[in-house]
Amino acid sequence: MGRQQWLSRKEIAIQKDRLRNIYRRKYRSLFLSLFKIEGLDYEVDKYILSKIYEGVNLAAFKLNINAEAGTIVGFQPFSEEGYDLYSHPINIRLIPTNNWKYIPRKLLKNEEEVTLFKVDYILLSIVDTYVNRLVDIDMTIQTNLKLHKMPFIVTSDQEKDAIDQVLSDINVVALSKDVGLKSIQTNTPYIIDKLNKYRMEVETELLTIIGVKGMKFEKQAQMTTDEVNMNDEEINSYKNRMLDKLTIWFDRVNELFGTNIKVMLNSEYHDEEAMPEEPEEQDQEEEENAI
Repeated sequence: MGRQQWLSRKEIAIQKDRLRNIYRRKYRSLFLSLFKIEGLDYEVDKYILSKIYEGVNLAAFKLNINAEAGTIVGFQPFSEEGYDLYSHPINIRLIPTNNWKYIPRKLLKNEEEVTLFKVDYILLSIVDTYVNRLVDIDMTIQTNLKLHKMPFIVTSDQEKDAIDQVLSDINVVALSKDVGLKSIQTNTPYIIDKLNKYRMEVETELLTIIGVKGMKFEKQAQMTTDEVNMNDEEINSYKNRMLDKLTIWFDRVNELFGTNIKVMLNSEYHDEEAMPEEPEEQDQEEEENAI
């Protein structure tokens, strides 16, 4: 007898969480691939972009390291203390994500000892809204597929064993000749093709918000040239606004601390379209451990 294929509520919840995490990692990775930052130590660029993706405001500041090492800039979350006439923060207190001793604990003067980057919106929350929709689509596809293995509802003393065998892909199910069988045709409609199309539409909409092009299949079959150009403009609008904001911030960081940090679009990545794909299992990402 095959293993029972109908999942319990707990197993369904676990499966949905697994799918949700796969999608979350996928879109976080796509966002981190949008920009290339030069002039920072290894992995610091990923730390900055990850925090921005999570909706965390960041302060750039000088680390308390001896002069022989030169000026080394750190990036950490912060709180604001005191405001000027135009509601700009006057003083800043860093909120260290670890206990590294070189992070200043004193109150810092804004635009003299620190300069700030503030997010406009929490991209992670937006992504999660779409991810929940994608998970629902995937679970519905799974249910529809299983129901097509059972075009009839069968009632008998051996009903459970028979269903388990069918759902385990056993082609022939043997029952006792003494078993009385009754069946009702389910007439389950095949909607997997429609669900796959809907998932592509949802993913394409999400990719557009992130600033990634993913419209190859649509523009060939359903979109006019004007519609494709309009979508491209919308995609560029999202990522260019973020690029402009990062550029302004890093220019100010360079002015304050004598660094040479540059941010640009990752041209190698943007030359290719990111087609929506089936989620794949990935290893758990390493914990962030940046300055």
